[in-house]
Amino acid sequence: MSAAAVAADPLQAIRQQAAEWVAALAEQPLDAELLRAHADWCARDARHQSIYADIARLWNAATPEALELPGEAALARQAEGKSSRLRNAVLGLALVVVAGWAALQTAPGAELLAGYLADQRTGAGEVRSFTLADGSRITLNTRSAVDIDYSPQRRVLRLRRGEVLVQVAKDGRPFEVQGRDGAVRAMGTRYAVRQDATDSRVSVTESTVQITPAQAPGQATPLSAGQSARFDAHRVLPLPDDAGPAALSWAQGILVFNDAPLPQVLAELARYRAGVLDVDAPALQNLRFTGVLPVAQPREALALLVNALPIQVTFYTDYLALVRRQK
Repeated sequence: MSAAAVAADPLQAIRQQAAEWVAALAEQPLDAELLRAHADWCARDARHQSIYADIARLWNAATPEALELPGEAALARQAEGKSSRLRNAVLGLALVVVAGWAALQTAPGAELLAGYLADQRTGAGEVRSFTLADGSRITLNTRSAVDIDYSPQRRVLRLRRGEVLVQVAKDGRPFEVQGRDGAVRAMGTRYAVRQDATDSRVSVTESTVQITPAQAPGQATPLSAGQSARFDAHRVLPLPDDAGPAALSWAQGILVFNDAPLPQVLAELARYRAGVLDVDAPALQNLRFTGVLPVAQPREALALLVNALPIQVTFYTDYLALVRRQK
């Protein structure tokens, strides 16, 4: 995306304001008037809260001196001199978000920065579909971002973060989803690519695709309808044939689990809510869940889990919730 396109994006003003709120709350996390003003700002537009939480997570990733959201331990810790340093750093980070991400490509927060400047993106809890110029239908999962690169010879989606489901229109040119770990190519088919922390996943529902790891360009692995696989930059690992349908249920607005460990369920659900979902994973590991959860109402989904399992969820703010086993 060009610098002119970034400057013209109306969301840039919200991102700038969100970064200023992160800096202000880092400087004065116990200021009641400031907290009320921040709550009013979040309430004015649903995008405010989501973008604010993303900016805070970006700062957490980009510096070892983590900025914590109001309501966490930061509320009880105000080291002298630290606030102004945090404020300057966060505001500097906001300028990077506005101007571009090239200088931070190797930093821990680079993936999130790339997502902010991508051609198409979604925030926490947002699932959105759109149609490309060739008629291909694209659906972005929560916290996802893609750049679009079409030429007379090929069609390329660059997955910057998250997950994309594509229904490829046939027009004679190959269609590729390129990500950190490699490329997934098709001519006309329906498939999804998800980029996780250490590898990526492909699920195919129609026709066939070829997976080529980034560091093994001569090793293309075919994948047919009904099949799924995980891959990193070096190799492809097939998954059981029954792994695909539930993995794509998010496109219908639900998450489907079959005897899944509760920490896995909560980790998936956390992708759809702004803020922090703190989970005592060791204490919950032997609890299993089978059922369906709504992606658009993560708070209601947590309530369903509370009703089904011996757990308790405590909300400290809209941004911070703790999940613990009942005693």
